[in-house]
Amino acid sequence: MERTPLPYTDTREDVDGKLLDAAGYIQGPRGRTPIRLNSSDEIESFRKDPEGFFADRHGATVEQYRDWIDTDGRPRCAGITAKGRQCRKLVPGARFWPFEAWLRAHRRNFCAVHRGPLDRADR
Repeated sequence: MERTPLPYTDTREDVDGKLLDAAGYIQGPRGRTPIRLNSSDEIESFRKDPEGFFADRHGATVEQYRDWIDTDGRPRCAGITAKGRQCRKLVPGARFWPFEAWLRAHRRNFCAVHRGPLDRADR
């Protein structure tokens, strides 16, 4: 069975063509991730810019959405490297976090290198 390429929409209408239910599907860490579409306008907006629509719906940026995909749904470290750059390491633990949970944890926890007492100056 061939899979429908992402992104795509799935709608159900009654016999008169009235929208009953609609969902958009976009790439997520584990394959497709659904997002409920509540109107014909939302369906059109999703079709024009799926990543932007998904990010807007969650109060995020497209860059955050893409980072969620790139990290398999694992948040990145909040630490700063010795060179003064944002750490790119992942926080240890579960993968495939839902986007909302990932947003809450992203850049708010620490990797194994930066974990330690809160008063440590070398984070």
